[in-house]
Amino acid sequence: MWPRTGQEAAAATWLAPYAGRHGLELSEAAEIRRLSLSIFDKSFAVTYALEAAAMLIGLFGLAVTLAASVWLRARELATLGALGFDRRMLSQAVMLEGALIACVGLLVGLACGVAIGAILTHVINPQSFHWRMPLAIPWPAVFAGAGMTLAAAILPAATPRAR
Repeated sequence: MWPRTGQEAAAATWLAPYAGRHGLELSEAAEIRRLSLSIFDKSFAVTYALEAAAMLIGLFGLAVTLAASVWLRARELATLGALGFDRRMLSQAVMLEGALIACVGLLVGLACGVAIGAILTHVINPQSFHWRMPLAIPWPAVFAGAGMTLAAAILPAATPRAR
């Protein structure tokens, strides 16, 4: 029930005996909204943990891939060394390779993320929950996360150079 503006206290006083008798709770819309958003945020805590685990697994996979690539191309890298490439140039090439792999992954991930977000907000929510919301992408946060991911991808790319 939504009482008229300014009549909330009178409505709560009038409903109090009925609520106590029938085991009902009286709450204001703002309180229900606050509680709902709190529950919603807590339900996504697992999602954030899964996102962090996926990032770590992806970075580990990148590091292993680059290490295997360097190991498998040892002869090629030795040939480049014989042609005048020094150790610093070879390590920069490996780091550039890791950065390029991460950029491709970031672009594909961004495209998939925007597509999934659009499907969730424009198709799934109206069909499943009967409510709509605009798709709002926090671009500064997305670009900051992409930059941190790229930096974190270059770090494992630097590890195979020691060999």
